[in-house]
Amino acid sequence: MLCRRKSVADAIERDGLTVFEPDGSVGCYMTVHGCLSGECPGPVDLAIIIVKASDTATAIEANLNIIGDKTLVMTLQNGGGNDRIIARYVPMERVVIGTTKHNSVNLDNGNIRHSGSGDTCIGSNVPDADLSGIVRLFEEAGLATVVSDDI
Repeated sequence: MLCRRKSVADAIERDGLTVFEPDGSVGCYMTVHGCLSGECPGPVDLAIIIVKASDTATAIEANLNIIGDKTLVMTLQNGGGNDRIIARYVPMERVVIGTTKHNSVNLDNGNIRHSGSGDTCIGSNVPDADLSGIVRLFEEAGLATVVSDDI
């Protein structure tokens, strides 16, 4: 997990990510690693962009080292056009567009409140893109995911 503040990256690296669920349960995920933005070793298989849309280019530029020749880059941001910003940095066939009904509130230092749930819908501007690996990964993580050709 890339973080803007070193204190948050350090807390996640030390204590993992703690998720407070709406039903009162709490999950602690020690396998999540925190890295300061721009300092994460790479490349990664999938980079998920969830910053404010106006920060998309800056976030990608600061973390180009995690984007390799096969890295898929997914936007789960509000609004349209984020795919075109990402396509400035990777070919469109590696850009994945998504929406999600999941919501969270950052409580700081690796603690989040998971405040909304629902389907995650993903798609691509490239016809016949194979997104089955992402669907499988998300569903293993408990995120109901559907693929749409009209994202």
